Amino acid sequence: MTQQITGNTAVVAVQRGTSRIWSIDTDKHDAPIEVINPGAESKHVRDLQHGDHHNPTSEAHYFDAIYAEVNGAKRIVLIGHGSGKGNEMHEFVQYLNKKHADTARKIVGKLDLNIEGMTGPQLVAAGRDYLNEPINRP
Repeated sequence: MTQQITGNTAVVAVQRGTSRIWSIDTDKHDAPIEVINPGAESKHVRDLQHGDHHNPTSEAHYFDAIYAEVNGAKRIVLIGHGSGKGNEMHEFVQYLNKKHADTARKIVGKLDLNIEGMTGPQLVAAGRDYLNEPINRP
């Protein structure tokens, strides 16, 4: 069951195990919508044991669930961490480009930050700060 973002702007912290999604159109920020990837832990173990870097079925279900939550937003700011294959945000962008190009076009920013070292309000502030930069305004 999805709660789906219905405001204009969503900030999405995309991580391997859990992604958090906020609507940032008001000063009031409720608890984020959390999307959990049930295959994340087994994916990590499999990576170590077999060198298997993808579980396409698990990843597709996870990305489908994130997409279902953010599809209603008019603008999306993604936040990820790491680089290359370790950055789940980049994997999610590839998924959107391939499966949901209309939603991929709503992405107005991609930030690489230390998600694990930041609180929810700090992540929301980073997304808002990005949008408030004159170069990033619509």
